[in-house]
Amino acid sequence: MSTITYIVKVASAKFTIDDAVAPKLSFRDGDTYVFDQADSSNSGHILQFSITSNNSGGAEYTTGVTKTGTPGSAGAKTTIITSGSTTDTLYYYSSGGGTHGEEFSNSGFNTNSNNILKPIVGAEATAEKWGPMINHSIDQLSELATAADTSTVQSASKNLTGTITDSYFLSLAYVLTGDVTLSGDTIFAKMIDGTTNVSITNDGTTRTLSGSGTLLLNSVMFN
Repeated sequence: MSTITYIVKVASAKFTIDDAVAPKLSFRDGDTYVFDQADSSNSGHILQFSITSNNSGGAEYTTGVTKTGTPGSAGAKTTIITSGSTTDTLYYYSSGGGTHGEEFSNSGFNTNSNNILKPIVGAEATAEKWGPMINHSIDQLSELATAADTSTVQSASKNLTGTITDSYFLSLAYVLTGDVTLSGDTIFAKMIDGTTNVSITNDGTTRTLSGSGTLLLNSVMFN
């Protein structure tokens, strides 16, 4: 699941979230939300959660919530890890009183097949939270893109095995982050880490190259 980080400040007795004044926010069960309160304007205002608006007549909601540091100082933040048991509608508010916050709920959106949050066009619950909701989706997509970059290397290493049924020339270069095993029909491969060159020929032996560097593959045959 995703981690969404919001930059929190205080202006005119309101929390601003990514520069929006006390916006309504959405959460998706299973995501982690970090409210960064390092800005000096947060001094005296710990961002907390309640089941009532501005904690009027209620108690602080603490399930899945961690408060770190002192608001207004580097590293200060409130983190909430949501789940299926998180109360559907919460409110963020200031420990210093006043009417600093707004709604934090898991409504007003759908999700696609990749569980990416999607606003519901025309829905009132979406319209009130449109901006933060789009930012939420962008953060999710960024995390997916980062994961895809990592899996590309993993996928490439998996494709280095097979049976010779056809051949073509492949020149592949990427940085190794650990051990890699080449087996089967590799005709020639070279591991270059600045000091070591390793050649592998097509004798059917599995070899493991460890360390970091660049792996160059030439004339690789597999089906």
